[in-house]
Amino acid sequence: MCKLFISIFFFSCLNNSFAQDCPSPESETQQTSSQFNVTHGLGFIWEDKEENRPFVYPSRRGVSAIRAGAFWVAGKDSNNNLKMTHQRGDFGIGRKSWFAGPYDPDTNCEFWDRMFELSKTDLDIFKADLADGKIDDTIPISIMGWPGNGNPHFTTIHGFEMPNSEYGYAAFEDVDGDKIYDPEKGDFPINNGTDHSSWSITNDLFSIANFPSVGVEIQLTSNTFNQQGKTLDNSIVYEVKLINKSGGRLTDMGFTIWISPGLGCVEDDFFGCSPENNLAYIYNADDLDGYPTASCALSDITYGDEIPLIGIKVLKPFQGIDNEMLNLSSFIYYNTILDPAPITMLNTDSPDARYNFMNGLWRDGSPMTVGGIGVGGNIPTKYVFSDPPNDEDGWSMCTAQPPSNFRMIMLNFTPFELDHNESNTMTFSVTGIEDVQHPCPDITPLIERTDALEEIWNDRILTSTSSISIDQDHDLKISPNPTSDMISISLTGKDKIDKIELVNLQGQLIMILSNVGKASLQMDLSGLNCGTYILLVRTELDKNYNHRVIKIN
Repeated sequence: MCKLFISIFFFSCLNNSFAQDCPSPESETQQTSSQFNVTHGLGFIWEDKEENRPFVYPSRRGVSAIRAGAFWVAGKDSNNNLKMTHQRGDFGIGRKSWFAGPYDPDTNCEFWDRMFELSKTDLDIFKADLADGKIDDTIPISIMGWPGNGNPHFTTIHGFEMPNSEYGYAAFEDVDGDKIYDPEKGDFPINNGTDHSSWSITNDLFSIANFPSVGVEIQLTSNTFNQQGKTLDNSIVYEVKLINKSGGRLTDMGFTIWISPGLGCVEDDFFGCSPENNLAYIYNADDLDGYPTASCALSDITYGDEIPLIGIKVLKPFQGIDNEMLNLSSFIYYNTILDPAPITMLNTDSPDARYNFMNGLWRDGSPMTVGGIGVGGNIPTKYVFSDPPNDEDGWSMCTAQPPSNFRMIMLNFTPFELDHNESNTMTFSVTGIEDVQHPCPDITPLIERTDALEEIWNDRILTSTSSISIDQDHDLKISPNPTSDMISISLTGKDKIDKIELVNLQGQLIMILSNVGKASLQMDLSGLNCGTYILLVRTELDKNYNHRVIKIN
């Protein structure tokens, strides 16, 4: 494919004044895992203001696979007026729509311009402490300051008040059922076994976009994994909670995951979707990322000839009208510069044009057509480039070979409705496959990996329980305990131990055994100082156990 050397002029924001003196969110938090180094923002899902490498995959390569991402929301009020909140990063164009904090005119956006972090180690230590029915040790700060609904300790930890609402905030196990998060009463955060979670909250009350905002709040939890197997290690899971705060019922609502692809060199990115798998994906146009020398105008480093495949997968859909599952309803793109068909451009201030894109239509409301780029086909579709790239007779960017452009992609979910203070939730993932043969790659490994992730994740959610009697779980045996030297660790049944970690009460890793592959073994603790430790055991069937171990003289 002929590649164009394209010069990009960056535009400054049109307006730097903010309603209610609410500043634009500045926080960026890095989450690292076995395979990722991702920078999360508040206005944007992925944002890196310094190096413009917000989604590094795999981490050892140091190359970013996505340039930016954000959420779009639309809906109609009781008078059938269309409201829209969108944020985009098309080379600096656009006004801010999402601001930090709950949807409340008294929100101090600067206080909420942060993300709240939770490590699996802190949570395991606290849950193990709770196992005997009482708290003996100091509660970790991340647990004490978790933004659970009405947390009475939140102000002490963070310096401002945690609200209490009927729709709630960060997820927690409500042991006493009072809907108030209080770890001193045994409540603890829910993380579904992830190694690191980050929670944030944004609203569109202070939006300075060109047309009326919807009136919603978004709570986002991002989850990463370390050494939990190829499926989890190569995935990040995002949990979205959308709350209607408009004051009335919203109908004909739509939600969009907007993504600016940037698989190394953005100039030669291709993409497609597999609707039956609730999956969109990004790949490279040929077998070399970048120009013939592997250089690139907008990226300082590229993937060269070892190019990954990136997938965006719906794991748990929104609920649609009549409570049915709202799967991926459309997948579409728009062009940002050179364009043979103006209807594929988004350079308009019309909310109706954006709403058309959110509904899988071109800017003027005309349908996408199979085999057509903008125009040209005759069979209407909601999913652009919906055949596998390696299908020579299918409709993909590999067979279409469109001219070079900078294209943004949109994963759309519509329609649904929400009453005031009603919420809707969905979960999606971003998953990578390393070093995939190009051009026109086979996406089967990505489908298999994301399907496995969906099964693992939903199984973790379905089997979660409020029980914290960890030491009473008879699948795992630890003896003797207390011990002065050796302990015996064994599993009943057919399961085998995969990994064992021993940490102290400060969360420091003291000992690790990986790839154990057997149901029982002994550990020598004779060289450790006296005190209490937490034994973390993961099995080959992906069960996790936490057990307090006491070392004596």
